[in-house]
Amino acid sequence: MEDGIFLGRIVSEVMRGTIDLETGIHLYEKKRIPRAFHKQQSAFVNGKLYAVKGNEKIARDKGMEPELKAWDQSVMKPAELPPTYRSWAMFASPAMVPSILYYDAEGDADFAVDEWLMTQGDVDKTTLVSKGLREKWFSAIWDNGVDRWESVKGREVKL
Repeated sequence: MEDGIFLGRIVSEVMRGTIDLETGIHLYEKKRIPRAFHKQQSAFVNGKLYAVKGNEKIARDKGMEPELKAWDQSVMKPAELPPTYRSWAMFASPAMVPSILYYDAEGDADFAVDEWLMTQGDVDKTTLVSKGLREKWFSAIWDNGVDRWESVKGREVKL
């Protein structure tokens, strides 16, 4: 899902003319490959945590006792755990892996485009805003996309 959201945002910037397709593909690969690898690594570790045996299983289960006790008190409103508590069940624990569970793919794609645009064109000496970034944000004034949409609506568009 993240890939689709990220790619959708990149393609929207290509459609607007903010970046070209080659740049969009480069930004997608630059940002998504490391994130996908990171998610894969956490999945491998989480899988191992589920499959542990012997002393590791005993330690894992004992480590989860505070969480189980909190849920036993109330499923709807479990007791608050100490801020230092870390659950081994990473797939459902934003505190353990906020980099995965709090990720904003659309925002990350938008920032990837903006980060690239910061290197495009002259930079204003006072504001330090690049020509590329300024043009992206000013494009809402010069071309908000409505006229372009009206001209292609109902026709097959080839990119």
